[in-house]
Amino acid sequence: MLRTGRCGTALLAVGLYLMRAGMVILIPDKTDERKVPEAYDGNTWDYFTWKRSNMVYVSTFLLFLCLSIIQFSFSDLFGEQIWVSIGCLKALAIVVEELLGGAMDEDLLAGPLAMVLSVILGLVTFGADDFLDFLNAFFIELGIMIFERTYFGPVVGSLQEWAAEAVPKAKETL
Repeated sequence: MLRTGRCGTALLAVGLYLMRAGMVILIPDKTDERKVPEAYDGNTWDYFTWKRSNMVYVSTFLLFLCLSIIQFSFSDLFGEQIWVSIGCLKALAIVVEELLGGAMDEDLLAGPLAMVLSVILGLVTFGADDFLDFLNAFFIELGIMIFERTYFGPVVGSLQEWAAEAVPKAKETL
């Protein structure tokens, strides 16, 4: 029991260190070292520290979401309703990717997080009851991905452009 605790603590420490090192690599500090980071009203503001903290927060949120998806893939409900489960997880992935884009405010920072989610969604097909269900799940997921990229992606893009124009008009009208 004690070794398990030590191993978990070591994995947590290494994970935190790697996350910090990754944030320094992904978001380098480009400020002028001679300039004092102080605003006109006396508040201190470090843009890159805030951006790194935001990335860590969103990564932690995504970590817990991915862990819950993996745990769900081991349930009996996932094995019995694998078609519906994969469809719902794909819909969830679309929503989460849009939220990631809004939370990170940069596609280059949201990209790695979206890829983690895509890998996890590919991984959950291993939660099938037998090999035939796994093959069915793989080809279902492949078909959904092809449909999503060819037909659904442009429709979502058009809906986003329409909403970006319609929402300010609706607010102005109200």
